Amino acid sequence: MAGRAMISLSAARSLLKPQNSSVLASRFGHEGPAFLVYDFKKGREVVGFGVNGEECYADHPIFPYPAIRYKRIEGPLIALKEKEKGDWKLLSKDEVKTLYRASFGQTFVEMENQNTGRWRQIVSQVLFGCSLSLFIFWLMDQYIPRELPETLSLEHRQKMLKAMIDARMEGITGISSKWDYEKNDWKK
Repeated sequence: MAGRAMISLSAARSLLKPQNSSVLASRFGHEGPAFLVYDFKKGREVVGFGVNGEECYADHPIFPYPAIRYKRIEGPLIALKEKEKGDWKLLSKDEVKTLYRASFGQTFVEMENQNTGRWRQIVSQVLFGCSLSLFIFWLMDQYIPRELPETLSLEHRQKMLKAMIDARMEGITGISSKWDYEKNDWKK
């Protein structure tokens, strides 16, 4: 059964491998914002290594340079890319922003300040844990008897103390050092 599950899991992974324009939500560890990995290879220029060497686009501050451009270079962007090859001082601010948005989907500030909603998940998990622990406490209170064990009764503790004194346990610094064996009473 385990072998069959592993085969189906690997088959599922091969089916889930991003094809054209699918979107995968990913999270790397517990730190940093969640990010989206876009796989739109068709018509995108490969410009770097990216997150893991695959040709996909990812907005994340830890991996600032995606493997492919965010937008296809077509229409008005073709002329702008030709103008980009010349002197950058001739480009207006809007043209520079358009070129940036062609390469990147978000700025660093947008990536770091996006509201991921992760706090809702954390609060719900904490509340669920508290509810579960209170429910278990209630079950224990209802169904587990509250009788103390016999070893905690006064008679049993006195018998154990007498046995320790008779055995002269810890005669130098312990309980037997405080007992007067000639008078059969505690030392004063």
